[in-house]
Amino acid sequence: HLGRALDAIHDDPGSPWTVESLARLARASRSQFAEQFKDAIGDTPARYVTRVRMERAERMLRAGASVTDIAFQLGYESDAGFSRAFRRHAGVAPSQWRRSSATSL
Repeated sequence: HLGRALDAIHDDPGSPWTVESLARLARASRSQFAEQFKDAIGDTPARYVTRVRMERAERMLRAGASVTDIAFQLGYESDAGFSRAFRRHAGVAPSQWRRSSATSL
């Protein structure tokens, strides 16, 4: 049933996913789900959701989406919150990442 949770994350990474809500989709207890997820995926559900969001953000940045639009679509309450998460992921701000990504193409 882990596949249901993974599909949901990929279909709508901007949803306010919690371990509890994902466990319900997987028809498992919260603790059982968290353990099975870590064993199967190699990461916690929360870190996986963040990684999926950041990979989606990279694609959106390449496509020219604004930081505001990306933040909203990926479930962040503010540009600043998204920018902090993106900086942790990529090591640079989204706008800087976009510029360096454009020059490397």
